[in-house]
Amino acid sequence: MTRENRPLTSLGVEEFRKFLSSPRFDKYLEFANDDLEEALRMYKQNLDISFAFQIPLHFCEIAIRNAIAETFSKEYKSDWPWNKDFKDSLYSVHRDSLDSALKGVKGKVTGKVVANLRFVFWEYMLAERYSELWTREIRNAFPNLPKKIDSDKSRRQLHNDIYKVRILRNKIAHHERIIEGTREFNPTADLRRIFRLVYWRSSAAEKWLKSFERDGYFSAILEYK
Repeated sequence: MTRENRPLTSLGVEEFRKFLSSPRFDKYLEFANDDLEEALRMYKQNLDISFAFQIPLHFCEIAIRNAIAETFSKEYKSDWPWNKDFKDSLYSVHRDSLDSALKGVKGKVTGKVVANLRFVFWEYMLAERYSELWTREIRNAFPNLPKKIDSDKSRRQLHNDIYKVRILRNKIAHHERIIEGTREFNPTADLRRIFRLVYWRSSAAEKWLKSFERDGYFSAILEYK
């Protein structure tokens, strides 16, 4: 038997388990019914799917934060991160996040602040607290939202979808298991949700993102079973 074809259990799985740490690897073992080889296969599959999400998540975060930042520029002018009225509209935790993003930014360079803000900040900006703003501006920021759905329902849909994308993004960023133990994990649905969010902002961007699918970048997601 060649090394390449040798069962994983003979290639130092226990050492690999120690390397990963039991708390991390035991989640896979539990999902795999204590089958070490299956747990390792799942670990690699989790890595493959996580990697395949990098491009879609990049598109999605850029689309969302730029749409919201553009809206704030219209409402509070281009230097909105420094605007007192805008700051006063925030809960203290989000004001603190904004203040942290402002640190080290020389001059009023809004683009640098936008890049410094965490995704959860942008998610929060679509919360009920800002419904009045989005009633006026949501279709300017997201021109491809379904026309039959009213502005507030569209805002809630965006907020909910962005929340789900952020949870997935954070798990991937922290190298966590995204394959769920319930076996109800549906990465294709997550990918389509990202496509939808990008489309609502820009049909051209969504078309470009989908071109990566034709090139096989998302195969680990679409072939998951």
